[in-house]
Amino acid sequence: LFWMLGGNNNDNLETKTYKSKIDIWLVVLFYVMMLLPTILTLIDMFSWTMMALEGLLLVLVSILLFNTKYIIDGECLYIKCGFLPKEKCSISQMVKIKNTRSIISAPAISLDRIEIKLNNRQRLIISPLDKKGFINHLCLINPNIIVE
Repeated sequence: LFWMLGGNNNDNLETKTYKSKIDIWLVVLFYVMMLLPTILTLIDMFSWTMMALEGLLLVLVSILLFNTKYIIDGECLYIKCGFLPKEKCSISQMVKIKNTRSIISAPAISLDRIEIKLNNRQRLIISPLDKKGFINHLCLINPNIIVE
């Protein structure tokens, strides 16, 4: 069972954290888009205030980018994105999981995503690095989930 979840004998089966997959090209695109105004500010009209605001924005978004994770704890899935509050979802409400490359805004730093449909017609779009292990873990908790 431990090898199915990608853990070792020290891991707690009840709580496991899965990191978000990160598309490097997406991160590079973001930083280019963030740094372009900074460079233009330096060339055209240097302003310490503007540089500080741009630097702060860069740090805040970097925290979001590199601290996105999905935590399975008992019957709950928690989605943690940087310093934002955790989003909580009951695994028993999950009905279907399928692969998607949707570009809809989501706590996912990759376009290699999964869509989780809930019985209340809501859906979650996330991008765990270990998709297979993540899906297997959810199905161990709720065997009624349909995986497409």
